[in-house]
Amino acid sequence: MQAHDIRVTIGRRDILHGICMQARAGELTAIVGPNGSGKSTLLKALTAEIDFVGQVELNGRALTDYRPWDLAACRGVLQQSLNVAFPFTVREIVQLGHGAGLSAADPDIPDRALSLVDLDGFANRFYHELSGGEQQRTQLARVLAQVWIEARTDTPRWLFLDEPVSSLDIGHQYVVMDLTRRFTQNGGGVIAVMHDLNLTAMYADHVVLMEAGEVLAAGTASETLTTDLLSRAYGCPVSVNTPAPAGVPFVLPQARARSNLAPAG
Repeated sequence: MQAHDIRVTIGRRDILHGICMQARAGELTAIVGPNGSGKSTLLKALTAEIDFVGQVELNGRALTDYRPWDLAACRGVLQQSLNVAFPFTVREIVQLGHGAGLSAADPDIPDRALSLVDLDGFANRFYHELSGGEQQRTQLARVLAQVWIEARTDTPRWLFLDEPVSSLDIGHQYVVMDLTRRFTQNGGGVIAVMHDLNLTAMYADHVVLMEAGEVLAAGTASETLTTDLLSRAYGCPVSVNTPAPAGVPFVLPQARARSNLAPAG
């Protein structure tokens, strides 16, 4: 996936200022940054959910050249939130993705996708009765069924995920992140908006750090999740540490000096 000079204006406000980035099949690319930095807007531009200036290429082909059904066969999109107005069951939600994907002829995939996200036994429950985390995992099962994780194709498949672990407990966060790793190991590409910097450091092959609608840094976790860059992006002091022996960086907020927090006299 290649993005060239992506610009987005909403109303009179410029949100993205000429973003260029790339993501490779077989890797997880994480987009990180503070609230309002343009992460979700960038993901919506990359999936053509909003109008933008610039060009996005998927598998070497301009996004605008795809027919909708061809695009659905190679790309699944998990939005940050999705309102479901009708009383669908969990299985019916997953079937919406499955029917648009590569493996629509295999009737077992919806239930297998639900099993992957730890929702065995939920297929006949109504979606609106689920917790927020269960709904989020149902939507993930939908996009997994669309670009089936086990499908072998000559053309790479892609997952575009907007904060896929935001409503999940720590155990299910690992379930989801392990699924993204499995997807990339099978040749797919994942682009995910992430808030958790430690999960990003653990799982991401490539990180795009954003600030105020621009790319502040891009590279590996060790190259981008540094004390200086994160402190600048988030506007607060943070400390990046590397525990032995794994060498994976982790991020801790630093307490502000007491004098900065003292009430005005």
